Amino acid sequence: MRTYLNISCFLVCLTAASSALAADTTDTTPSDLSDEQSKLVRQLLDDVCGDSWCEGAYEWKFPKVVCDFAGGTCTLTFLATDRGPTPAANYWRSCKVQDLTAFSDLVQTAPNGYSSLTDPFYDKVSACIDHIEHNLPNE
Repeated sequence: MRTYLNISCFLVCLTAASSALAADTTDTTPSDLSDEQSKLVRQLLDDVCGDSWCEGAYEWKFPKVVCDFAGGTCTLTFLATDRGPTPAANYWRSCKVQDLTAFSDLVQTAPNGYSSLTDPFYDKVSACIDHIEHNLPNE
C-alpha cells in the first residue's frame, strides 16, 4: 500500500511539474517588436548561445521577447535546463533589460544583410543570464 501511495504522489508531482514547464509564451503583452523582429532576436540569441551561455551547466532557450521602447525596456523570457539531473530540471525565468529604445539597440544589420546582436545588448543579456544562473536552485 505504501508503494502505491508513493507512486501516486510521484505521478501527481510529475504532472504538476510538467504543467509548470509549459510556460505561456503566447504574446498577450503588447510589444514594440514586430513578429519578424522578435523571431530574429530570438534566433540570434539561440545562435550566440552555443558559443557563450550554453557552454555551461544549463541549456538556455529564448521563447519570448517583449519590448516597450517608450519605457526603454525589453523583457526576455528564458527556459534554463540543467544538463545534470535526469530527468532534467527546467526553470522558467525572465528579466527586464534597460536602455533599449529601438530595434537597432538589439540588432545591427550590415550592408550585406548579415544581422547580429549589438554588443551592448549582448552584454546586458549576458549579465542577466549570469544573475539568473547564480540564483537557480542547486540540485
